[in-house]
Amino acid sequence: MKKSILHTLAAYIIYRVSFDFSLFAYSVDLPGSLQRLLAVSLAIACILGLIYLYTKYLMNSSVQEINLGKPLPDPKWCMIGIILPCTISLFYILFIPGKFRWENLPLQTMFDTILLSVFCDGVRAGIMEEVTFRGLMLGSLEKELGRNKAIMISSFLFASIHFDSVEIQSLSDGILVLGALMLAGTGLALITCQTGSIWSSVVVHMLFNLLSGDSQIIHIDVEQIFPALWTYTVDSQSHLLVGIPGSRTIDYGIPAIIGFVVLIFIALFYMRKDNGEQCNYE
Repeated sequence: MKKSILHTLAAYIIYRVSFDFSLFAYSVDLPGSLQRLLAVSLAIACILGLIYLYTKYLMNSSVQEINLGKPLPDPKWCMIGIILPCTISLFYILFIPGKFRWENLPLQTMFDTILLSVFCDGVRAGIMEEVTFRGLMLGSLEKELGRNKAIMISSFLFASIHFDSVEIQSLSDGILVLGALMLAGTGLALITCQTGSIWSSVVVHMLFNLLSGDSQIIHIDVEQIFPALWTYTVDSQSHLLVGIPGSRTIDYGIPAIIGFVVLIFIALFYMRKDNGEQCNYE
C-alpha cells in the first residue's frame, strides 16, 4: 500500500513539474503559435522522460508494466473516439434550441485557434493525463489494490485536478463535475485495461476534447467567450444540459455524461468478449 501511495504521489508531481516546465516556452522570443508548439513539445518530452526514468530506476520496472508500451491505438477505438463526441455535439445542434454559426475568423486567428485546440486541448492534455492517470497511477495501483480499486482511485484523482479550472457555484455543481469526470476517467481506464496500453485511451481522450463541443474547433455553450471555428450558443441555462453555463464545461452536462456511460459499456463489452475468446481458445 505504501508503494502505491508513493507512486501515485510521484505521478502527480511528475505531471505538475512537466506542465510547469513547459511554461518556459512562453519566455522564448517566438511567435505565439510557435511558443504553443514548443510548450506542448516540452511538456510531452518532459513527462515521458521523467516517467521512463522513474519506472526504470525507482520502480525497477518497465514502461510496458504501467501500460505505456505496445499495442498502439486500436482502430475501433479511434472510430468510437470520433463517433461518440460528434454524436454529443449533434444532439445539441439538432435538439436543443440555439444559434449555430461559422465565425469566419481572420486567417491568422483561425490558424492560431486550430493550433491551440489540436495541440494544447488535444495532444498535450490527452498524452499528459493518460500517461499520468491511466499509466503510472493505474498501473502501480492495480498491482497492489486490484483493478477495480485502482480504476476508482485513479479516476477520482483525475477528476480532482480539473476542479481548479471550473467555477463551482454550488454543491450540486461540484457533484455534477465530479461524477462526469469520474465516469470519463473510468471509461478511459477500462479502455486501457481492455487494450493493454494507454494509447487507445490517449486517442479517445484527444478526440473527445476536440469534438464534443468543448474546444475551439466547435464550442457549445450559453455564451461564447473565446474564438472558435464553429459555435453553437445554446438557449438554455439548465446545468443538466450545459454543465455550468458560461464556464466552458459542456462536458459536464447530461449528454456528455451519457456519452461517458456508453463508453464504459462499450469497453466492458469488449473486455467480456476478449475473455470469452480466450476461454474458447484454451
